[in-house]
Parts: sequence; C-alpha cells; structure tokens
Amino acid sequence: MKILHTSDWHIGQIFHNFSREEEHKFFFEQLKSIVIKEKPDVIVVSGDIFHTATPTIVSQRLYYNFIVELSRLDADLQIVITSGIHDSPSRLEAPRPLWEAFNVSVVGFLDYNAHTDDSSLNFDASKIEIPVTKKDKIIGWVLAVPYMNAGNYPAIKDNDSISRRIAMFYEKLLLHLKNRPEYADNQSIVATGHLAVGNADISGHSKDIIGKLECIDIQDFTDVKGIDYYALGHIHFPQAIKGIENMRYAGSPFPISFNENYQHSVVLVNIENGTTNSTIIPLKPLIPIVDFPSKPKSYEDALPY
Repeated sequence: MKILHTSDWHIGQIFHNFSREEEHKFFFEQLKSIVIKEKPDVIVVSGDIFHTATPTIVSQRLYYNFIVELSRLDADLQIVITSGIHDSPSRLEAPRPLWEAFNVSVVGFLDYNAHTDDSSLNFDASKIEIPVTKKDKIIGWVLAVPYMNAGNYPAIKDNDSISRRIAMFYEKLLLHLKNRPEYADNQSIVATGHLAVGNADISGHSKDIIGKLECIDIQDFTDVKGIDYYALGHIHFPQAIKGIENMRYAGSPFPISFNENYQHSVVLVNIENGTTNSTIIPLKPLIPIVDFPSKPKSYEDALPY
C-alpha cells in the first residue's frame, strides 16, 4: 500500500495581515503533481486543515475545490482527512455523506455509544476503521483517529497516565480491527493522530502551544505491535520519532511562522510485505523566509540576504 502523508495545512491563516491563499494554491498544485507522479493508493491528512474553527467562505471554497480536484486525478484514489486542534470537528465532518461520493473519508470526532461495558469499545469503531481498496480488494486500513482531548480517551485505572491511556486506546482499536471478518494479515495498517510525542523536535513551535495538547511517552507505544505506520499531525517540523522510525510528523507544507525556516515536505510511505519505507518529498515555498542580519551591514554585504 502506498500512502501520501501530509498535515497542518492551516487554510485561512492571516500572517501579519497578509493572506496565505496564494501560498496554499501553490502548495496544492505541487501536491497534485506529486499524486500524478507517485500514484498513491491513499492520501492521509492528519489534522489542522483550517487555521481557525470558523473558517471564512473563501477558505472553505479553497478547501472544497482542491479536494474535489484532487479526487478527480485518479478514480481509485482515496483521501482520508481527520480533524486537528485548530479545526471544528462538527464543521469539518458535516459534509461527510457528500464527501463519500468523491471517495473521501472525513473524521471530525468519535461517535460514542450510549451503553457499553468494560469488554468493548465505547465508541463506533467502524466509523474510523477505513478500508483502502484497489480493484475492489482491501489492501489495507486507515485507523483515522482525529484530535481528542484527555477526557475522551478511555480510562484503564484511576492512576493511569494520559500517555498510557492513549497507547491502550490504539491497542484496543487495533485489536478490534483485527477481529473484523474483512481483515486479513497481509493488509497494511496506518493510524493517524493529532498529538504531541514527548521526545519530538518542536523546532518552530512555542512551548505553550505544545502544552495545550496531551504529551505521550514514546515508551508507551513500543508495546503496540501491528501498526505499520503512524501518520501524525500537529508538530510542524517534519521528522521521524526516535525509537519508532515508522512514526512520523509530515509537518506543515510551508512556514506558518517566522520560526519555521526549514525545509517543508510531504511523506510518501510504501508498505510491502510487512516492511515500511518512507521517502521525504521536499516542497517549494512560494514566498521564502528571509533572515536579516542582527547588525547593520553595508549594501554590498546585505545583497546575499
């Protein structure tokens, strides 16, 4: 299964009174070219689609038009979109039935069951267990987990850490998937998440932003076996998490702040025979960040800047 992983688009951001609309269009054209060249089976977008929970009509139109254009590039292409901390889950998911006509799955929130017991999941897992098909045959699954606050992760014991609760959530979700009659051992599994991993490089992020999300201990995830690739969102610096090379942040497609002066990219992931390989595809910025020297220089010395 071939996956194209991207995240943190932040459509509608106003940067120091400047619209980013043209920059988003420039990124979208690059993404379309990548899809045409690489022919992924599924595109996974891991949250923060919009910059605010109440995006403007212009922002929504840009988003809707692009997703439709993207879906029309290949009749077999699937697109999976999950909400992030900046998104309104209900607003993002409202057109879900319409999106399905374009082979697009959107998950804004979990649907919880009114009655449950300790032996079962307390939410509708079928909503976020999305099969990826090729020639009408299931080749893999996307566990499309949106952003969730601490209270939405099921408690195991009273003294369990939020990190352990998150890891157990994925473990139970994985077990539920493997018990489905449609599941087979040769099918690949990708899980999304919009959260902060404790030892991730937060270059470009301020600490107070990270503090608003529950932080997970990577050691709690080492016991979760069977997920071929974790497609993460929230942290804008693209990276693989040390200790789990198949757990990656795709990062933002272009600088969202002046601190994000680094190479932005998307991730192409190929899962075959239980082996996961990732390729970083760099993106070009429409408007690059320029650093000025801290001390005044002559006109000639300033030219390279």
